[in-house]
Amino acid sequence: MQEMFLGGSETSSTSIEWALAELIRNPETMMKAKKEISSVVGSNKKFEESDIDKLSYLQAVIKETLRLHPPLPFLIPRRATQDTNFMGYLIPKNTQVFVNVWAIGRDEQYWEEPLVFKPERFLGSKIDYKGQHFEFLPFGAGRRICPGLPLGQRVMHFMLGSLLHEFDWELEFSANPNTIDMTEVIGSVMRKREPLKVAFLSYKSDERTVRILNVTISFVDILGAKTLKRKGLNSWIKTKAKTYYWPFVLLIVSEKDLYGSEQFLD
Repeated sequence: MQEMFLGGSETSSTSIEWALAELIRNPETMMKAKKEISSVVGSNKKFEESDIDKLSYLQAVIKETLRLHPPLPFLIPRRATQDTNFMGYLIPKNTQVFVNVWAIGRDEQYWEEPLVFKPERFLGSKIDYKGQHFEFLPFGAGRRICPGLPLGQRVMHFMLGSLLHEFDWELEFSANPNTIDMTEVIGSVMRKREPLKVAFLSYKSDERTVRILNVTISFVDILGAKTLKRKGLNSWIKTKAKTYYWPFVLLIVSEKDLYGSEQFLD
């Protein structure tokens, strides 16, 4: 159970980090996503799971993120159950097989401008990640497709939609978005080599903010911690976080991930 929980959490948070990085590098795309969310959800309502199916552009953003940055670039290893001839190659029985979905998602034979982040390519397209389109397999396919797909896709859409709905995002100190280091590092999942450091520029003083803030802390070095402290919300955010979500945050955040963590989180 622990492996399933941690595995699902890391793949989802990593995908959201990549999505935010790509959106910050492409401000017009971010504005389209935020405008769609605002028109469907409304400015005075919280983002709900029931809104996801109405947000075609947000769905396209998630698909494009998974195409360029699949959390498991080689999926889970497979094993040949018998001697197999494939495209002129002999694959002996019991050979361990890795599927390079990272390369497939960037193959110019199947994708126009494959290195460009362009969610519009999925609008009006039937291509999906449920294992029926072999040019797009972030969750695998067949009997061994990721069992967490139904939950994972809802979590990713809900997390990203909530973050875009509740906050405006920019790089710390108004840095140039083109300077974001997009270098990939492969570990248990494919993460950014340099963690994304961003500032959120607006907030609402209610418990929803704590929930969204803590999701963000799991993968982003938040400049907003200073903003909250400066505005006199230090004791409020600590009390709410400890009451509702703090045990989970402590599992996935180290002190060095927070600005002024020793003073902010005593």
